[in-house]
Amino acid sequence: MKRNLIFSVFAAAVFTAHAEIILSEKGKTEYSIQLPANPHQTVSAAAQDLKDYMKKSAGIELKISADAKGKKIILKKNPALQREEYEVRINGNDLILSGGDHYGIANAVYAFLENQMGIRWFTWYGDEKVPKYQDVKLDFPAYRKKPYFPVRWSIIQVVPKTAKAGNFFRRNASGRMIPDEMKPFIGSCHTLFWYLPPKKAFMNNPENWKWKKEHYYFKTNPEFYSLSVDGKRVDSLQLCLSNAEMRKEFKKRFSERVELKGKVGTYSLSAMDWPGRFCYCKNCIALEKKYKCEGGAFYDFLIDMANFAKEKYPNIYISTLAYRKEQSERPPAVEKLPDNLVIIFAPIDDNFSKDLDHPDNAGKVLAQWRKITKHLWTWYYASTYGSGGANLYTGIGRNIRDLKIMKRIGLDGMYWEIDVGTRSGLAFNDLRLWLMLKMWNDPELDEKKLIREFCEFHYGKAADDMIQYIAEFDTNLDKYSGNLLWHAADAGASDEQLIRWTERFNAMEKKVSADPRHLENIKHARIVLDLSVLRSYKKLAAAKKGLFPTPKVIHDTLLQNMKNTLKRRMPTDKYLQNYDFPSLKNSAAAALVSATIEPKKLPAQFAQYPEEKIRRVIPHVGPAWEMKEFSDAGFGRAITAKKNKKTEVPFTCGVYEASGRKFLLNRSIKKDEIVIDKFHYYKIGETTAPGITACIFWTSRSWNANVSLGSFARAGLDTNDQKYEVWAEMKFEGKGHSPQSKSDADNVWIGEVVIIRK
Repeated sequence: MKRNLIFSVFAAAVFTAHAEIILSEKGKTEYSIQLPANPHQTVSAAAQDLKDYMKKSAGIELKISADAKGKKIILKKNPALQREEYEVRINGNDLILSGGDHYGIANAVYAFLENQMGIRWFTWYGDEKVPKYQDVKLDFPAYRKKPYFPVRWSIIQVVPKTAKAGNFFRRNASGRMIPDEMKPFIGSCHTLFWYLPPKKAFMNNPENWKWKKEHYYFKTNPEFYSLSVDGKRVDSLQLCLSNAEMRKEFKKRFSERVELKGKVGTYSLSAMDWPGRFCYCKNCIALEKKYKCEGGAFYDFLIDMANFAKEKYPNIYISTLAYRKEQSERPPAVEKLPDNLVIIFAPIDDNFSKDLDHPDNAGKVLAQWRKITKHLWTWYYASTYGSGGANLYTGIGRNIRDLKIMKRIGLDGMYWEIDVGTRSGLAFNDLRLWLMLKMWNDPELDEKKLIREFCEFHYGKAADDMIQYIAEFDTNLDKYSGNLLWHAADAGASDEQLIRWTERFNAMEKKVSADPRHLENIKHARIVLDLSVLRSYKKLAAAKKGLFPTPKVIHDTLLQNMKNTLKRRMPTDKYLQNYDFPSLKNSAAAALVSATIEPKKLPAQFAQYPEEKIRRVIPHVGPAWEMKEFSDAGFGRAITAKKNKKTEVPFTCGVYEASGRKFLLNRSIKKDEIVIDKFHYYKIGETTAPGITACIFWTSRSWNANVSLGSFARAGLDTNDQKYEVWAEMKFEGKGHSPQSKSDADNVWIGEVVIIRK
């Protein structure tokens, strides 16, 4: 079969005329692979891949040597090319794969295998497309190209540690690419307390830093830490960044770290991951005014540190996060930041249903950053975290639009958090990852063609249906009228859509029933749909009788499909197999309860509220909680702590916002309020919760039993200024709570949490 593929989209330049070469005929070849002298390991790995994939594709054996004779595939460095730039061309009888450095040579190898041989590496766990050829005859114009974004870093906590994943990223010329002069990257983010820890075990850093002498500063130097709004020095905010003595000590500790870790590379100095004003002291506030931004003191500190590092350690870069609208997202009023300061723009509190150019989002601010900094990267959140990534939308359309906006603004670094659901592949994260790796190299690629190519490989005869499914739920996201927060789980699928797509998935499974691989991929893709169906089961089953199996069957099937796919993706790694499973299991368990149990009618005090404004949240089953059935509980069951019980009167409980790490409600239920030995609804209070989906209803000082309020979140109703009334159904029993109790054991049982949208 003759290969005559000219991929003009990849060609940055067309060179001189060429003649056709016959690389192989009927599984025979006269060619060998010639390596440069003392090849880098990246080049050696690429050469081995070239040998292996030409064997798989064309059935030929290519020898690898540094002094190959006769007809050759030549891998070599070309001084005329830049870092990572590559050129693929025919020269006489030889095929030349050259690059500006070892990365460029490897890129040339993989460009040839993709463009001329049609080979694809679709997933990090080994899905690949390798066309078979009897003959390989090459006739194409030369092309030269380099990846568009110099920094390409996909944040996936566990996946890259596997050998297959390492190969996948290398072959797709992406994954974790950063200029050599900026390596290694020391500390990824939220690092200030790593240098000046307030107390022992307060902040365990992931790199297990050791110091010459351990020191915990809050007791000895409380002035190093933020002044709170009520005038107290606290260790729960940030450092007091204007404090001269703190800066002096920080530089000392920074120098110690550099001496231990190395005088080359990039060191992260970024604020802790806590919301609120950095510091209320007068000097920090004065710096906010000076720099005309909320992060004024922070950026004054960073400029000082960057200048210090430049003088003492000229080969060091300092990175930081421009993070949170109320903290450091806006740039300081300066003409230029030091060249050794890397700004990583992280719009965590953007509206995740809209692209960067939307008025709610940070595109305009990002363009302002481009004017004052040499190195501008983005820490981009590709999807939301709700339900562990089991969301009924992909956001891929938003990702693509944002990538092109980043190109337009002129970012030089892609630092994307693609971690959500990547191990399990939920919400089409395999497609998202491969698509982004391709488009980081060339943002102008036709994403529709790429999506079709992926879907045809993964879903076979059902590819058209799956492409439509992805597009429809991405359209839901585009039309979404609320503020979709980073931890949201729902973007508002209609009952009609859930019914229609259940029917379509049933049909898709029949279409590919003869192909086990395609069938398994379709069953995997419907996990999220089945979870959404289970959450709305009663309405759907009534609207379309006979379509849906029992809730228990749906529940068990979606969990089995998840187990099957995790085992296939990570067959030998039990840790990775179980990494994403608990979140889905808990969400499915709560959905099963809502689908199978008819709750009791709420008491009279709730009659004043329209039904659509009330949500009733059921506790999950957890390892630290005991679950028991009660005929008088709202949903017929309740949880309590298994151990470490300590009777508390008054009994403390409330609402904690995990995303912002702050208490929204604190309630103390006094002894005379307790209704003993029966379930009763206690009003916890009213709050404005920008992230109700990430809130927890906690009980007792030890938090022994708690309820995630995101179980049945309706993200479309959860806006930043939305007010809620929170009630908890609880049962107190035991003499410690009241002498009138008929129970010998002291327990507090939680039946449900009722949230009312005001």
